[in-house]
Amino acid sequence: MLFKRYIFLAACVILFLGVYVGHFYFARSAMEGQFQSERAKYGVDGTVLTASDSSQPAAPAPFAPSPDSAAAPLAPAPPPAPDTNTLIGPVPPSAPDTSSPDNSSSPSAPTPPDSTPPSAPTPPDSNSIPTTPPVAPTPPPSTMNEPRPTGSPFRFASYQPADGIVFHTAEFQTALNPAPPPAPPAPVATTNAAPVIAPADAGPARPVPVEASVIVLGYHQFVGPGQSSKNIYVMKQDVFESEMKYLKDNGYHVVPLADVVKFIKGQIGLPPNSVAITIDDGYKSAIVWAAPVLKKYGYPWTYFVYPDFITVNEGVGAASWNDLLALQADGVDIESHSMTHPMLTKHHQQIKGVWHTFTDTEYDAFLTNETAGSKALLEKKLGKPVLYFAYPYGDWNKVVQAKAIAAGYDAIFTVAGNPVHTTTDKSSVGRYVITQPDEKNFASFLRQGALSVAEADPAPGATISNPRPLITAVLGYVGNLDPKSIETEVRNYGVVRHDFDPKTSTIRLYLARDLVQSTVAISIRVKDADSGQTMVASWHF
Repeated sequence: MLFKRYIFLAACVILFLGVYVGHFYFARSAMEGQFQSERAKYGVDGTVLTASDSSQPAAPAPFAPSPDSAAAPLAPAPPPAPDTNTLIGPVPPSAPDTSSPDNSSSPSAPTPPDSTPPSAPTPPDSNSIPTTPPVAPTPPPSTMNEPRPTGSPFRFASYQPADGIVFHTAEFQTALNPAPPPAPPAPVATTNAAPVIAPADAGPARPVPVEASVIVLGYHQFVGPGQSSKNIYVMKQDVFESEMKYLKDNGYHVVPLADVVKFIKGQIGLPPNSVAITIDDGYKSAIVWAAPVLKKYGYPWTYFVYPDFITVNEGVGAASWNDLLALQADGVDIESHSMTHPMLTKHHQQIKGVWHTFTDTEYDAFLTNETAGSKALLEKKLGKPVLYFAYPYGDWNKVVQAKAIAAGYDAIFTVAGNPVHTTTDKSSVGRYVITQPDEKNFASFLRQGALSVAEADPAPGATISNPRPLITAVLGYVGNLDPKSIETEVRNYGVVRHDFDPKTSTIRLYLARDLVQSTVAISIRVKDADSGQTMVASWHF
């Protein structure tokens, strides 16, 4: 009897395994068939071409973690590649820059980004997403949504605008004059101009960034030596100091954020290996533990704060207004991180402890207060122009972006995790947020180089209805990238299949299932074929 039971159990196990394996095999076959069908639909023959021999197909490279991600954080940096440039950029602007000077004493309407005019601001009592006029040559590059901190004591307040606030409306360029036919290229005496890629069958030439770039770092909270925290946004002071020392020992140049903005606008050049440092929110710990380290090394930095968190009296959690005035007197740049640090794209917000769903009119007033209201209040308290804005949580879309532009900010910062180029849109400048899991990647972040994304579809910040779109982009890089090293991933979704056409530098991503997240963040990693340097480009929609 017992023997029969064993036979029965064994038969059940074999049957279960057979069904499982069969299901896995057929599901995988169906997915592969769907993948190849999608490729065929868009004129792709199912092969991945290499830059060295476009006639010989190669199998798609499997996704694998970059060696850089496992490298020790403070390992010696590799020697820089030979560079004939003494400065990074600037790429000469196509038209004179008419924006207000960076040191203007009064806010003024911002100039459209150098590469493409921004979207028009949302009119009052309207929640429609503004449209972007047709633009050539290159739309704004990549952006990525910031992971939301956990355990942070963010507070929410009423969104009533401060008295006496004057809201500035930006004037936007609505059309481009057609350019005359290009003349034959003349010899160029400088090496700072960005080359263009113009394959015979690729359509109009696409500008690409210069190879060098600027890295903007972002931090949040800190603890002293010997202390620890489970909050991934809290960094130990000794770890922070080791990173700042690494910058000094390996020839990095820490520059003010204002210089990064001037670099984007083509007004100045910057030394190779330039880095800017920012700290978000307004925690007292940044003043107690980070500020002394930054002062020790003589590094300029920017403090993005939100006024609702700043205290009148001295405390241990948040900075006070006296703290900010003292920092400003010591040369620290204080800028805006909204009024109350909400998710700006959400119509459902907590007001005075009660969750409330905004009408269109209320949502418009809410965005106005978070962007223009925080700017006006900080300028009143600090007695100086507030020129830069950082999206809370890195959460934004075209409506939010238009509001921030209309508020009069000269540059707007995300957490895209991208190097900054002369072709970067100054209304969506990426930063690398350093968290506890990212500490080991600090050195590799600094070496991620000059990969950019152009003509992304869906576009950065776009709202789509198709749950399984074909995702495409043009990769901009002046070096020799290795197509086999390309890795593509969607945050909170996983690795996705792709193909790459080296003739047009176009990459296509194919989704195996529907998207379910409200914000989709795309990440593309690729290595330089000569140096092996890993670069990252990303955006979100």
